[in-house]
Amino acid sequence: MSVHATKSAAFADKYAPKVFADIVIDTPNNEAVLKQYIGGQTLQPLILYGPNGTGKSTIAKLLPYAMVDIDNSSDIDLFHPFKNTNTAELHQRIQTLASMVASNSNNLRFIIFDELDLFPSVFVKTVKACIDQYKGWTMFISTTNDIHALDKGHRSRSNVLHIGGAPLAQWKPRVQKIMAAENAAMPSDDKLENLLAVAKGDHRQFLSLLEQVANGTRYLPPASPKPRPLKVITNTDD
Repeated sequence: MSVHATKSAAFADKYAPKVFADIVIDTPNNEAVLKQYIGGQTLQPLILYGPNGTGKSTIAKLLPYAMVDIDNSSDIDLFHPFKNTNTAELHQRIQTLASMVASNSNNLRFIIFDELDLFPSVFVKTVKACIDQYKGWTMFISTTNDIHALDKGHRSRSNVLHIGGAPLAQWKPRVQKIMAAENAAMPSDDKLENLLAVAKGDHRQFLSLLEQVANGTRYLPPASPKPRPLKVITNTDD
């Protein structure tokens, strides 16, 4: 894992993944499945779904660079829902990209739909047709917060991975390298678990909280205080 340290940058930017190996994947199973793509064992369309902040878009954007040697970013086309709203134009762009000769030695092109559930519903229903038409030399990667918003035909053609918040076991090796790069003391497992609980699975939020710990500015709450005993009230009239 590479650690790129720039003293003036915030942790969330400084230690944001730059290459696929930097990404903290939530489970060993998901990590193993993604490594099958890197190893060239599959080109099955990939759908990454789950809550915000868990790294779905980062995986989608960096996975192609781990799969093939890409010197020309024209081999990858990234579609955003708020920049691409015309279904006819979307299909024309996909057709143009898929018909071009890729610059990488694998002759493989990548089309990424980020937050596909937010695209026009008419287009979402036609993605399966795009997959069928261009499979073999174009890999489709989609991210979504709502898996049920995607067409069933698209889902059935794809490898569907739920990407959740990574637990401490997955985070710890990266945290150790970050803290070493910052020349800061490694927090205890209890403190890290506390940060993960506060971050609620959001990777950027966790890195921001970790920065506060490294700088000595975050106050970690103590254990919940014990309840005060109730005062016994006796009836003095008896």
